[in-house]
Amino acid sequence: MNRQAVAQKVYEITLLISRLALMNLMWIAFAALGGIVFGIVPATVAIIGVFRAYEREGDAFRWRSRAWQLYKAALRRFWLVSLLFVALVVSLTLSMWVLKYQNGPWAVPAVALVYIVALALPYLAANEANFELTIPALIKNSLLLPAMWTLTSIKILTIEAITVVLCALLPGLIPVMCVSVSLFVVSAIITARWNKQLRLLGKPQLPIADEQRADTGKSAMTAAAA
Repeated sequence: MNRQAVAQKVYEITLLISRLALMNLMWIAFAALGGIVFGIVPATVAIIGVFRAYEREGDAFRWRSRAWQLYKAALRRFWLVSLLFVALVVSLTLSMWVLKYQNGPWAVPAVALVYIVALALPYLAANEANFELTIPALIKNSLLLPAMWTLTSIKILTIEAITVVLCALLPGLIPVMCVSVSLFVVSAIITARWNKQLRLLGKPQLPIADEQRADTGKSAMTAAAA
């Protein structure tokens, strides 16, 4: 590989890192803009939507403007889902604390909490980015697929666990990387899993830009499909 190619690759990696940092800050801003209660789901849908657009279109769009457009649409579409999501998370968290205090089966709400936050929400956002589904169908799929695609879910949980550990060890990463990096990789993993499923069904696969087949996003999807 010549120097020009190396310089180009370094530039691409640096650009991607800067964009991931931007998306992390935008996720935080979007969640806050929705008052947390109404903003978490739309923020996640918007950022994964940008990552899916990157897989599909390459560099043919502006990340910041696309994220804002997707967020406005998601806020209108998912404000009630976000309210219910936050209410469920709070309920499970309180149940876990109470049961733990009473020496009850606190692991049950803990597992449910992890399932909803770490699996169902990313699946919902990824499916929204890839398919046109009604909200009831979207919620149903996001709850069922993590259990059906066990290996994929284990990969997602592993990525998220690594991210949590890194951010706990290096808190300075929280504002710039801790949400976006995990969502970026998770989006690629779910895209790869959907394409595997669509191949088995003999249906058209989700599009991926040619330039993405040799970069970071493709590497993550290749590892996921292995």
